[in-house]
Amino acid sequence: MFWRLVLWISILFCSTALFAEDLPDPSALLQAVQAKENTYSTWFLQQKGAILAALIKSLLTVVICVLLLYLRRKYRETVKLADILLQPLLLFVTLALCFHFIHPVIQSLPGKSAAAVEMKLFYAGATLIITWAILGLITLLNRQIRRFAERNGNTLDDLTLDLAGNILKGTIIFLAMLFIGQNIFQLNISALLAGAGVIGLAVALASRDTLSNFFGTIVIAGDSPFRIGDLIKTGMVEGIVEHVGARSSRIRSRDESLYTIPNSLLAADAVCLISRKGLIKYSPELGLIYQTSPEQMEQAIRLLHEIADDFHGPDQPEYRPHIYFETFAPYSLNIHLIVWLKAENFAAAEVLRDELNRAILQKFNAAGLEFAYPTQTLFPGKDPEKT
Repeated sequence: MFWRLVLWISILFCSTALFAEDLPDPSALLQAVQAKENTYSTWFLQQKGAILAALIKSLLTVVICVLLLYLRRKYRETVKLADILLQPLLLFVTLALCFHFIHPVIQSLPGKSAAAVEMKLFYAGATLIITWAILGLITLLNRQIRRFAERNGNTLDDLTLDLAGNILKGTIIFLAMLFIGQNIFQLNISALLAGAGVIGLAVALASRDTLSNFFGTIVIAGDSPFRIGDLIKTGMVEGIVEHVGARSSRIRSRDESLYTIPNSLLAADAVCLISRKGLIKYSPELGLIYQTSPEQMEQAIRLLHEIADDFHGPDQPEYRPHIYFETFAPYSLNIHLIVWLKAENFAAAEVLRDELNRAILQKFNAAGLEFAYPTQTLFPGKDPEKT
């Protein structure tokens, strides 16, 4: 440790000796610093009353703004247009008042650089507050469109609205940063964008899977093959869509397993939409014995309609129960039943399925309709050689 310290001191001494001609005169530098110090000390003594008054006024303005925001957030019941615009408006007024109080003091500083920087900071802050207000309006508009779609049975889903809202918000933020950098701080945006393009290309090459999943999300949102809450089947997975993110989607299966599937696979594979949100399809086959008469078959179908029609609520026209005599099976006469249970998840569907099956069993037993099971009938015959 000691020898390392000696080495660094030697290097510093040699560097100072080599570049002594380029170094400024320490006495001249000290005099310049003392002159600046005297100038600012004189300015502070002259303006200390104005500085104190500006700080007190600004502090009171900030405290009042924070208090108003706290009271409004505590006692508000719903989020409306006034609530969205109130916070940015209060912050803008606070920023303007603080600028009004402090600007005369800054202008009295020696030189004009401090006043110019203050003006730039004020315009940048105002731009950020306006951007915040626009983002709040986009959120409110997104929420209102979603409520309108739910009320009118529209096909717009949460995924499409969220994706469009996020893209619009990202565009607004990018434009705000571009305006602040180029028009307020006079930065060379072209060079920054060129550098960002090179970096973005490198990131894109390094994260091809992430980008493919993101574009898969865009395809899902554009085509709308399913919505959150729908019962779908893709590949070997069948379940309810719980979440669609920017990279992957989560599907809850019948055994309560949660599958996470990349959106690129969902966009490329075939997706079977089994039922819409709030409906879970149930399609059992009921086999009656071959001794069932045509009249009994008609009675069985009529009893199934009595049980399944408007089961736990009115059926939607496109989701009414389908009941028909399907086929002559090897040991039974099969009736196919398709009913859409009014349930949001598989746990609720299990309860409804149990109730439906019990009702079918009870009514069929009461009507004397027998269910079939695998059987074989042997017909004894004569030996041809003995006859």
